[in-house]
Amino acid sequence: MMSESQLKEIKELLNAHFSANNARLESRIDLIDYKLDSINNHLEKQNGRISKSELAISEFITKFAILENNDKDYLKNRVVTCPQINRITAVEQDIVTKKEIKKYFVSTIGIIVALLTILTTIINII
Repeated sequence: MMSESQLKEIKELLNAHFSANNARLESRIDLIDYKLDSINNHLEKQNGRISKSELAISEFITKFAILENNDKDYLKNRVVTCPQINRITAVEQDIVTKKEIKKYFVSTIGIIVALLTILTTIINII
């Protein structure tokens, strides 16, 4: 059997060993807590920046949508209420008429040239 002093010595050694391990674990836990706090602080900063950016983007999109709708409404009304619509329509009709006249003359000249070629060929054959 062990004596009382031996038991006391073993108990002190075990206490010293476990208290050293416990101190190491506590220091590791403290270090982990410190690093987690650091990470959380960094994430809070990033989330704040992201929130500000998202808010700015959201405001921009809203303003852009409003402007786009206003532009569409303005242009839609502008075409209907345009004071120059009669002049524009007249110019468009004039352009169409000129194009039709050019097409008519070009096709007429083409037909005349084709007929002259046929007549010349027939005269040469006879």
